[in-house]
Amino acid sequence: KPFLKHHLSLAEIAAETGYTRNQLSFVLNHTLRQSFYDYLNEARLNHLLHHKTTLQNSADCALEAGFSSMSTFYKTFKRVTGTTPGKYFNPK
Repeated sequence: KPFLKHHLSLAEIAAETGYTRNQLSFVLNHTLRQSFYDYLNEARLNHLLHHKTTLQNSADCALEAGFSSMSTFYKTFKRVTGTTPGKYFNPK
C-alpha cells in the first residue's frame, strides 16, 4: 500500500512502474479526470474509511492514512463524503 507513505510522489511512482511522470499524469487526468494528488488523497481516505469504524482522533487517523497535512485531509474528506469527519463518524 504505497499510498500510505507520507511523501509519495508522482516521480517515485513513475520510476517504480517504468512510465514517465507525464504518461502517468496524462492517464489520471484524462481517464479519471483527477490530478495525481487528488487520486492519491482519495485512495488514502478510502483506506481510512474502510478500516475505521469510529474516528477517535482525526489527526492520528489522517497521519496513519498517509496525509501529511490536516487541511488536505479535511478538504479531501469534505469533497469525497460531503461532510466533516466529526459529523460523518458521530452523526446526531
